[in-house]
Amino acid sequence: MASIQIRSIEVYGHHGVFEQERQQGQFFKIDLKLKLREMPKRDELSETVDYAEVIEEVRILSEKKSYNLLECFAQAIGKQLLEKFDRLEMVDVRVRKRLRGAGADLDWVAVRVEVLREKDMRRE
Repeated sequence: MASIQIRSIEVYGHHGVFEQERQQGQFFKIDLKLKLREMPKRDELSETVDYAEVIEEVRILSEKKSYNLLECFAQAIGKQLLEKFDRLEMVDVRVRKRLRGAGADLDWVAVRVEVLREKDMRRE
């Protein structure tokens, strides 16, 4: 089984529990591991997933809706990618953000969510 890794996709969004995060917005870094349902049979882009399309889907989702929890944001990314790209079996999503204030000054915090294709999502 093949997998594709895309690291440090930078997106802007209004995600977080704190009012300041939701009003001002901030940048997030997204890391993805995409597990393909099967190996490509031919050496053609149509046999796999286009990285540029994946990145654009993540950016659109981040701008379209706000999430309180990074866990929910990560899960939404995974579900969206599985719905959009039939060739994917699993999406492992890590969302990172800087944490400033609230008694902390950290480089980043992160959540990681693994989203599997459900049987009713399969188009066989």
